[in-house]
Amino acid sequence: MKISALIVTFNEAKHLRECLKSLCFCDQIMVVDLGSSDGSVEIAREFATDFISHTHVPVVEEIWVELFPKLKYEWIIRADPDEIFPSDAIATIDNIISSDTGALAIINIPYQYYFRGKPLHHTVWGGIRFSSKVINRNRVNLFPRVHRGIIAKPDNTQINIPYNGSNAVKHFWADSFGYLFSKHSRYLSFEGKSRYEHGFRFTWQEMMRLTFKQLKRSLIKSRGWRGGWNGIFLSFYYGYYEAASWLALRKFQNMTSDNLQQDTRRAP
Repeated sequence: MKISALIVTFNEAKHLRECLKSLCFCDQIMVVDLGSSDGSVEIAREFATDFISHTHVPVVEEIWVELFPKLKYEWIIRADPDEIFPSDAIATIDNIISSDTGALAIINIPYQYYFRGKPLHHTVWGGIRFSSKVINRNRVNLFPRVHRGIIAKPDNTQINIPYNGSNAVKHFWADSFGYLFSKHSRYLSFEGKSRYEHGFRFTWQEMMRLTFKQLKRSLIKSRGWRGGWNGIFLSFYYGYYEAASWLALRKFQNMTSDNLQQDTRRAP
């Protein structure tokens, strides 16, 4: 199995060393640093086969679009610097890639969120999920959209690696409330454009319906209430993020409409 790993970092020294150690089975480890000042660069240089200092970009999906085609191998692990890759998944990935018949685009890995250093078992972020961590770059379309950057091309497939109790990626998602707020505040700056380009269109009715639906999904269906105050808070925060994302879509949609009207008036 020949595979490249791509990691984009910006002041992520806390978990970066463990992240990169967990990826040492890869034939290429490319670390792209966006201007860190916390020791991330020094840690990255210890492990990376390729290191790039890059101008700061607001969302990591922009780096994927730029650098996926420049990596050595067509199979790529996309890893965040706060993720620890499971050694128990390596042999399974190798077997899947070795038996690929030419149509597999994405391998989804078991995945668990950690909040303030502890695994989440409830809310929409809780329990074992699956994340598209192993990608065949020739069989996906890449977009510079937050949360919607990778889509399998038509007629290509994806597969889930079954969870066996020890093969989940550990994602140290937010070590504090402050980090949670700052991370999602940055995402919200781009949710409007991302959702618009993905085909969403704003209405007040849809905003209210889906905000309530997502709150109910996290608090009731995903049993956020069983997670104590953290679970209740995160469930309402999820509902807030959904509402704020729809308002961001409304703003971008109105701006796009205004620009189109101005272009129409200027047309001869």
